[in-house]
Amino acid sequence: MTRTTTIKTYVSRFQILILCSILLISLIITTLTTTTAGAVTGSIGGRPANPRDDNKRTRSIFVHTLNFGQSAKEGLLVVNNSDTKQTVNLYAVDGTVTSSGSLTCRQRVEDKKDVGSWISLSESSVTLEPGADQIVDFTIQVPNEKIDVGAHNGCMVIEPLVDDGTEGDSGGVR
Repeated sequence: MTRTTTIKTYVSRFQILILCSILLISLIITTLTTTTAGAVTGSIGGRPANPRDDNKRTRSIFVHTLNFGQSAKEGLLVVNNSDTKQTVNLYAVDGTVTSSGSLTCRQRVEDKKDVGSWISLSESSVTLEPGADQIVDFTIQVPNEKIDVGAHNGCMVIEPLVDDGTEGDSGGVR
C-alpha cells in the first residue's frame, strides 16, 4: 500500500518583509549602473537623496523594510554634471532578473505589475541648468493584497530629452 504525503508551504509575514527588503534594495540598481556613471562622465545622473548613516548601501540604492500596506517617502537626487541645460523624464518600471542573474529594467511600454506600480513620483520631468541638482520626492506604497514570494525588483529611470523635446538616447540612429 502506497501512502501519499502532502507538504504545504506557508510564507510568514517575516519572509514577506525580507522579500520586500530585497525588492527595495535592488530598486535602483539601474540608477547606480547607468545614471551614477553618467554623473561621473559629465551628463545626467542620480542617487538617493537621503542616505542613512546606519547603512552605507543607501548612498547608492534605496533600502526599506515594508510590510503589506505600508509606505515610505524617499527622494531621488537628480544631478546635471553636463555643460548644457538638460530636461529629463523620470519614471519607475518593474525590474527583472536576466538569465545570468543580473538585474535589468523592463521597458516603459510594458505593463507595471510590481514595484514599478508601487512608486509615485512628485514630478515626471525636471529641467536642470548646468551643474545643478534637484531632489524629486517619491512614495513607495506596498499593496495590501498578497505579494508573490521571491525577490521583487524595480528601477527608477532618468531619461534625457533631446532638443526637439523627444525622448533620446546616447547614440544610434533616428
